[in-house]
Formats: sequence, C-alpha cells, structure tokens
Amino acid sequence: MKNQIKIIHLKNERETVANIRDSKVKELEILNKYLWDIDKKIQEIKDIEIFLNEVEKALENGWAGSTQEKNNFKDIIKEVRDGDASACEMLRNVFKPNESFKKETARFKNV
Repeated sequence: MKNQIKIIHLKNERETVANIRDSKVKELEILNKYLWDIDKKIQEIKDIEIFLNEVEKALENGWAGSTQEKNNFKDIIKEVRDGDASACEMLRNVFKPNESFKKETARFKNV
C-alpha cells in the first residue's frame, strides 16, 4: 500500500512540475515575441534616422529651393525626431517618389 501512495504522490508531483514547465514555456514564448517586437521597432527607428540623415545631407547640398524651404524641412525633421509619425509620413511622401533625391541618397532604399 505504501508503494501505491508513493506512486500517486510522485505522479501528482510530476504533473505539478509539468504544469509549471508548460507555464514557463508559455511565458518565454511571450517574452521572445516581445523582444522580437522591440528589435523590430529599434530597426524601424534606425531606418528612420538613416532617412532623416540623408534628407539633411541633401538639404545641406542645396536640394531645397530656398532657405525658407530648407528651414521648413528642418522643422519637420525635428518633429519626426520628437516622435510625430504624421510628420515622418509626410516627409517620406515628399522625398520617396523624388528621383533626384533617390540619386543623391544611396541608402534611401532602406527606408
């Protein structure tokens, strides 16, 4: 009878450990997805920064038609760096389809 009780106890203990393990595996899967999302966001931010640097370089090389236009773009760049997603989208819409800008900026294709 003692062996039967030990077997039941060990089976219960094994089930408890398996449940804990399964729970930890699920937690790790969630954490891994969260880390992947963070890495993806970091890369997006790096790509935006590359784009902004290329726009600044083009502006410094006379791409803008006037000093006022250059200053307007610099203000928009500041808004993008401050986290304004609509400013970033607007800037992309201006520069992305522009062939002369693409020729001046080798890394633009990454953004």
